[in-house]
Amino acid sequence: MSRFFLIGLLVFSLSIPSEAQEFNQRISLRKGNIGATLPITGIGTLLTDVYRPYLEIGHGWALRQREHHSFWLDVNLGYFNHRFIQQALPLMASLQYNYHFNQKISAFSALNAGYIHAFPHEGRFVVNDQGAYEKKRSLGRPQAGFGISLGGNYKLDHRLSAQLSYNVLMQAPFVNTYVPLLPYGILQVGVQYLL
Repeated sequence: MSRFFLIGLLVFSLSIPSEAQEFNQRISLRKGNIGATLPITGIGTLLTDVYRPYLEIGHGWALRQREHHSFWLDVNLGYFNHRFIQQALPLMASLQYNYHFNQKISAFSALNAGYIHAFPHEGRFVVNDQGAYEKKRSLGRPQAGFGISLGGNYKLDHRLSAQLSYNVLMQAPFVNTYVPLLPYGILQVGVQYLL
């Protein structure tokens, strides 16, 4: 059901005409550090703790643009490696609001939701008919992800801007029996290019 919702949201966003604007699409590339931290309070550990890479590429469509306000719908594909626990590929849709202070500086907030495919680092073993343990093959675990993003952009030129953002990503269900919801904090730097 959630897959159909995400596909429907994407198709719907492509059919919405945006205002007559010179640039109504964008691509983005971001790199950052991810950690299993509590939202907001864990920002410091992302700067001082072990580096866990988070990479993300995205494509966005302008839904509405005004002089000081804009709304964007982005689809982002990411990769992260949570050391000793899992690797994952999040595919997230993001509804973003931007406030433009002037021609160069803007701040944004976003709501994110989507799909995470996680690949555990450790193997899973099951008891066979002879009572011995055998490693069970796994293609990963499908999971849901949702969260928020806060950040800012600085325009480097007419099309290119630098970005700094803090994201909270909630992964569910992580382990049903004892950790149903795993919060991640992500501190990212990146670039956006208007098309």
